[in-house]
Amino acid sequence: MDRDLVRAPRRGRRRGRRAGAVSQIPVWVRAGAIVATYPANHVAAGLGDTPESDRPLVATLWGSPACGRASAKLADGLRIRWSERDGWQLSDPRREVTFRIVEA
Repeated sequence: MDRDLVRAPRRGRRRGRRAGAVSQIPVWVRAGAIVATYPANHVAAGLGDTPESDRPLVATLWGSPACGRASAKLADGLRIRWSERDGWQLSDPRREVTFRIVEA
């Protein structure tokens, strides 16, 4: 993760412009949100016909949730949870997921 890409928090409901390279897409994420993505090398190799449940994931917690916990439910039904007390949890522990936390 390029720390230069993580910017200071912004207040909501404001318009803004962000310059960036064509190869980069700026993404604004609510503090404390979990964002699930595919690993870059998996995408670069092509997603192909791999069933959704067999694809590896990267779950990123962006910042610190105000309530001390966060969760996300993916289209295939997988639930990803994080809490200060219990850490990371998956509804399907067999799923290949890499976890990371990015402090804002």
